[in-house]
Amino acid sequence: MRIPRVYLDAPLRAGETLALPKPQAHHLINVLRLKNGAPLRLFNGQNDAEYLATLNIASRRHASITVTESETIQRETPLRIELVQAIATNDKIDLILQKSVELGVAAITLIHSQRSVRASPEKIRKRLTHWRQVIISATEQCGRTRLARLETAQSVDEKLTAPNQPAARYLLAPAAGTSLATAAPKDQRIQIWVGPEGGFSPEEIRKAENHGVQPVRFGPRTLRTETAGMAAITALQALHGDLVKL
Repeated sequence: MRIPRVYLDAPLRAGETLALPKPQAHHLINVLRLKNGAPLRLFNGQNDAEYLATLNIASRRHASITVTESETIQRETPLRIELVQAIATNDKIDLILQKSVELGVAAITLIHSQRSVRASPEKIRKRLTHWRQVIISATEQCGRTRLARLETAQSVDEKLTAPNQPAARYLLAPAAGTSLATAAPKDQRIQIWVGPEGGFSPEEIRKAENHGVQPVRFGPRTLRTETAGMAAITALQALHGDLVKL
């Protein structure tokens, strides 16, 4: 039987007993139907450690965990990929976040572009908790121990002028002269820009080029926004990351 993995936003140490938040206790007891003493694997998103623990059930709504031991694991790619994704519909963003985490991205930034789905700041704020939970659930499922960072609702201009940008910055554009496969990243920090349905506007592409972002093409077919980023991340991982070891 597969041991459930659980994210806890707390320091974890062998020998300690911690109360579980009610939503997690409910999920383990009433959804997964785990019994008292069931084994768990914990992580807190802060390091490369995974912790073995046992479940202590007090009632149908209350439980704690006792950490028994820790082990260092390495499931993070050497690449530090940031996906810069134009905002799409809610179901597509959920899919993009989930699959990006599974493929090993370090960060996801959602931006407004000229052709992206309109979303007010208030609507974005209301979705933040849900989006972060999507990232946590995907991290629990895929075995990673570090959470991908999520930033939201920046404009194209704000993202282009943000400090501490990586040297390798690529924007997917079907008409670009250079292919993603031949673009050679200069270090392990890589930024991939994916436009909305209809792509980035010519003006946005020019601005990106002026700020050091290189347009690249990615195959002969037109990919949907929820497909393009996942395909590009997979290709980068196969060319330069940990998928090359398969």
